[in-house]
Parts: sequence; C-alpha cells; structure tokens
Amino acid sequence: MGSRPVSDAYYVGVGLAAKARPDFQETAKKNALNDLASEISVRVEGNSLLYTLDRKTSFSESFTSNIRTSTSEQLEGFELVDTWENEHEYWTYYRLSKAEHARIKAERKQRAMDQATDLYARARTSLSEGDLKGAVAHDLRALLAIKDYWGESDQVEVEGRQIVLANELYDVLQRTVAGVRIGILPERCALGYDGRFKRELLITARFDGTGTAADLRQLPLVVSYPGSAGKVVEKRNTDGDGQARTLVQRIQLDAINPEVVVRLDMEALVPEDLDNGLAAPLVASLNTPERRVPIDVIMPRV
Repeated sequence: MGSRPVSDAYYVGVGLAAKARPDFQETAKKNALNDLASEISVRVEGNSLLYTLDRKTSFSESFTSNIRTSTSEQLEGFELVDTWENEHEYWTYYRLSKAEHARIKAERKQRAMDQATDLYARARTSLSEGDLKGAVAHDLRALLAIKDYWGESDQVEVEGRQIVLANELYDVLQRTVAGVRIGILPERCALGYDGRFKRELLITARFDGTGTAADLRQLPLVVSYPGSAGKVVEKRNTDGDGQARTLVQRIQLDAINPEVVVRLDMEALVPEDLDNGLAAPLVASLNTPERRVPIDVIMPRV
C-alpha cells in the first residue's frame, strides 16, 4: 500500500495480517477497526467524573484503554473501502463518516442517559426501603451504563435540576455509603472466666441521611478480632430489622488493646455480573463505614 489515507470527513483505519494465519481476513479487519477507533479521541474534561477519579485513584490510563477497546467493539456504520494483498500480506482499509458516527453516538448516549436516570430513581426507592445493598447496586449499574461518557461534563435535567449525571451518581454513591451507621451492644466486650471468655454482640445498622432514615436489611458486614489462632474474620448479614449477632470467642488473651471491628463489606456490595475492573475501583475509592469496641479480658483472681 502507499501512504496512509487522510480525511476531514472520515475516521480511517488500516489493518494488516500475515496470510500465513488461517483467519487473516478477519484479523486484518479487526486491526483496521482498532486503528480506526484510535482516531476517535476519549475526552477528559476538567469537571468530569473521570478527572475526579483520576486524581483520587489514578486509573485513568487503564480506563481510557478499556474505553478504546469498547469503542472498537461498538463501532457502527463503518464501510470497507479497499483491500490489497501480495503473497505474504493482506491489507484492509475501512472508514467511518464522522457525521454518521456523531449521530450514532448521540443516540446511544441518550439511551444510556435514560437508563442511568431510571436506575438513579430506583436507587433512591431502594434506600428509602432500607435496602442499601440494592441502592448501591442500582447506582453502580447507572454509572457503568454511562461509562463511555465519564470524561464528559454535559448536563442533563433530573428532577428539575441541571446536573452532570455521572458526577451526581458518584456523589450519591459516596453519600449513601457515608450515611451508614453501625452500632454494637454492649459498647465494651467484656470476656471473663465465668463466661468461658465468650460474649455475644448485637450489631445494628441504620441509614441516616438527608431526608431518609431507615434500618438497613440484608446489609453485608465483616466482623474481625484477634483470635488465639490468628485474626478471626467472619461475615454477617443483617436481618429484616437491620440487626445481626456475632459470638466473640477464642480470642488472643495476650493481645495488646484488642478490639472487635465491624465494617461494611464493600466487596459484597458489587453485583457479580458487573465489570469488576470498573466497579471495584469505584467502590474502593469510598470511605468504609466501621465501628470498633474494645475487648476487656477479665482474668480470674487467684
């Protein structure tokens, strides 16, 4: 082939494959479309969610790479312009109208925004019913529905307000998790010989946010404390009244300042069917609610 085609009206992609490959035609096409997709820039505007996350978690490079891959997989409206081959090589030349791409992208973006707006409303309903796990799942699904636009800051109208939807969803996610209030009774875990160094603790979980207060049902929690055979880590879920119980036993008697720590199980909040490569960094960027109570070991008097 000669020099690479250049056009103001089209994105262009050129792909090469060795004819020794049994799938050389499909490989050349894939390479051409990847090349074409690389011409479509991924914007990162200064007040966008991606800009905020990059400053907090530094995953912009991997995200941009994922979006480029996604872009090449979602390309529509491209056309084959020409092919060329010799004894050893096979070349393909594809192009995509910039105007057509803009139209398709606008339609796809509107569908994504509509889906995210609906999930945003469902999240608020779930939270009002005490289902924080469901609320977080809806928020995450909403964010991933518009992941291709995290680098943009276009505003949409939601509930009569003009907002950058991705930013609003992330802010709501932060406020939702920050509103979790974990309680533990008794407030000190006293372990003595008479009780065989065992004690049951009552754990409560409530949401206390602006305009919403509710017991949190089926909330995943992690309980940990120093055990005689190493750190004890147990998982619990609250019941329909936002309560859970755990039995503290077989602790490390000589531990210094031992504590029982109960925290929100952040990993369990991520639905298994979501893209963990994007959902996990979102959840990891949130502050984990937790509650600590000291353990008092009361040894028998001799």
